[in-house]
Amino acid sequence: MNQLKPIFLFIACLLFMALSLVIGSLLFNIGDPTTNSIERTHAIYLNSSYWIDEQSNATFDDALKQKFKNSEIADIPWQFGTQSYWVKVAVTNRTDATEILTAHFDNPMLDQLEVWQLDENNRVINHKQLGDTVANLNIHQQAFPHLEFTLAAKGNTSILARIKTSGISKTPIYIYQVDNFQSVRKFSYLIWGLFIGVAVMIALYNLILFISIRDSVYLAYIGYIISTLMMMGSVLGFGYYIWPTSMQYLLQKYVVTSNFSVAICALIFGSLFLRYATIKTKLNTLIRGTLVILCLGALASLVLPEYQAAPVFFVCMVPLYITIVLIVFNRLLTDFVWAKYYFFSWLPLIISGAMQPLVLVGVLEHTFLTRHAFLIGVLLEVLLMAMALADKFSHQQRESYFKATHDSSSQLPNETLYKYKITQLIEQQHNFITCFIELKNFGQFIPYMAPKAKKDLVNQVCSSLQPILKIHSSVLTIEEQGLNTVKLAYLRDGVFALLLNHGTNREALNKHLQNIQAHIPSSLMIDGILLNLSSHIATCSSIYSNQRSGLLLRKTWQTLFQAKQQGVALLHYKKESGTDIGQQFNLASELHNAIEQKQLTLSFTPVYHVKNKKLVSVSCQFAWPHEEFGEISQQEIIKLAIDTGLNVHLNRWLFSELFDAISTLKDSHLNCQLSLTLSLSQLNHSGFVGWLSEKVTHIDTENIMIYTQQPINSEMSQLKETLQKLTDLGFKFGLDNFHGDLDRLFEAPDSGFSDVRIGHLFTKGNMQGHKLTLLLSAMVEVAKGLDLTVTAIDVDNQEFADIVNQCQCDFMQGELLAPTMNFRVLNSFLLTQQSRIGNLSEL
Repeated sequence: MNQLKPIFLFIACLLFMALSLVIGSLLFNIGDPTTNSIERTHAIYLNSSYWIDEQSNATFDDALKQKFKNSEIADIPWQFGTQSYWVKVAVTNRTDATEILTAHFDNPMLDQLEVWQLDENNRVINHKQLGDTVANLNIHQQAFPHLEFTLAAKGNTSILARIKTSGISKTPIYIYQVDNFQSVRKFSYLIWGLFIGVAVMIALYNLILFISIRDSVYLAYIGYIISTLMMMGSVLGFGYYIWPTSMQYLLQKYVVTSNFSVAICALIFGSLFLRYATIKTKLNTLIRGTLVILCLGALASLVLPEYQAAPVFFVCMVPLYITIVLIVFNRLLTDFVWAKYYFFSWLPLIISGAMQPLVLVGVLEHTFLTRHAFLIGVLLEVLLMAMALADKFSHQQRESYFKATHDSSSQLPNETLYKYKITQLIEQQHNFITCFIELKNFGQFIPYMAPKAKKDLVNQVCSSLQPILKIHSSVLTIEEQGLNTVKLAYLRDGVFALLLNHGTNREALNKHLQNIQAHIPSSLMIDGILLNLSSHIATCSSIYSNQRSGLLLRKTWQTLFQAKQQGVALLHYKKESGTDIGQQFNLASELHNAIEQKQLTLSFTPVYHVKNKKLVSVSCQFAWPHEEFGEISQQEIIKLAIDTGLNVHLNRWLFSELFDAISTLKDSHLNCQLSLTLSLSQLNHSGFVGWLSEKVTHIDTENIMIYTQQPINSEMSQLKETLQKLTDLGFKFGLDNFHGDLDRLFEAPDSGFSDVRIGHLFTKGNMQGHKLTLLLSAMVEVAKGLDLTVTAIDVDNQEFADIVNQCQCDFMQGELLAPTMNFRVLNSFLLTQQSRIGNLSEL
């Protein structure tokens, strides 16, 4: 990774200081507008009192007859319930000027708010009805319930309010001069607009990310933002400015439900973001259980009145907070690097979230800032969460880059990164030497080792080589990993790679390489097995690269192959050596181009049911019509692809063509099984299996039969694991090229095979007549006893067809029945044979 240059770090600091100045000035200018209420700025005195109507049936005249209890507004025992609160505020003007004042009732969620202005004799001067149940109120009266009134010099008046709501009854009452009330509204608009703008922009940004990346975590975050807007819009009143009035009334009626939706979306987002959704752990079970609790609570809040639903919500917050704390801290312990923003994002939310109930119970004074504390906390949380998502995306990119350029087991640079480093050196006109070190006989014993044992072997060899490489300055660095320099790459099974300076002479180079070779352990104990190790080393100078990294790698591979053929421990590339191997690599390059340009051809052979002669499937083969060498067979193509690293590339072409063929046949209403023959080595590649799992979403894989060989040893867990993954994707497997080895036949069902195909050696051998009939009949009987079907291939004459029929084979194919054809001819052929096409499941 490139380090941040000092100039960019300096610019970043300047920008941060500028942003801090903007935010600081904004907070300073907003301050706390509630300090400008009339009793704090003028010689006007307020005296508040209250009376609670438990039955909520008292009229205005009834209330005037009651004895009100003197109390500060904040000290009134506000509670959830059906009772009505009558609050009186006596206002005394001791100045010599008439004042135009505004009484602000700071709770836009009230169902009923009726306000009267009374003179000294309790006669009504002004009367106003507010609240959600009152129609035809303008948007400002809905968002800011208020009453404007005039107070004469040296005069007295009273403001009497009746408050009734199914939710939070607590209603702070502030009296302002008109200008100061406008400041309250202005600062409210400012902070609301800031919150809405940031929330909408971040939601749109995440929607774009979801469209491009298709990661459901971004949808969960958008849901969280929208739920927060609905909830905060109801509580603070700005929802009147962003939703239709009818929708805002509905949201305020079900404000507890919107609180539940915030909690549900937050937990789903946390589960997806912290990668718990795809793993089976106790914490994942806890997350699912908490989600069930929250969903049940949300459903209950739809039918319960708000004063009953609110306590249910507070109770449900207990398991939510416990779950969040556990999943966050568990992830921090395992991977703090990319989870840190998520952790920090919860801090302002938790702190500000605790302030709301503290204000509600009177522990904290109700002010403009404490009223908007949760909104500010959510705003900071949304910003930090957006940073967390960006950091997660960046981490995923780094992780994807690392996986693409490093070996999964040893974490060493792979051939991709090694080639990239070579390209850099060539562009810098640096003379260097590529060096491959291959463990002798690695390919012979590695198939019988478990993946962990293989990983241990590679890591132990790597650990033995790293110290000697670090002290030699002639060995070039391939990659910087933090403070560590990596000088060793791992290209493929048993092959390590170095880059060396070209400055040393041949004798010094040989001595240096022999020293490196001597540090490879002569024997290692892996899983209780003593392995004897030796190695071959091949080098090639960059002067032979012709400024092409691929050519230089090809020549180094060529030299390594020649070193193994000659049985020498160390070999340097010579310009005149290796014509056959060079031809192989040229052929590999041509194969790559042929695959890219779709020059390989597919051919198809119909397969028939032996008894009813119905066409049940089609066998697929591929070939390469080469201009110079003629048609290259499927077996030769597969071997070349495996030897030269084109395996996955070939597989992707083959299965893409196969899927296209299936879709075309389906469009023609032709539903028959397709089969193809592949080697286990061709299938056994995680990159290919992963690609295939993404491609089969809309493909009926049950119509595909893959014929391959039986794993040689039952301990070959990796090969069996690949077969199991492909079986889980819906593919069927058949045992290919069987010619009488009953041990292989007995193991076939355990490996997931459902059909056995009589091999070429069996059908093309000298055996014929009665002897062939007896052997084939015995083999078929064993196969049937193992619940395997039998397919006979190369049925080219009537005599063999009669034997296949007599031995009760299930299926057969060959020139006698139908010739091999290309796809266009096959499509026409199948259309003419529709009446003879059978369904395997019905046979």
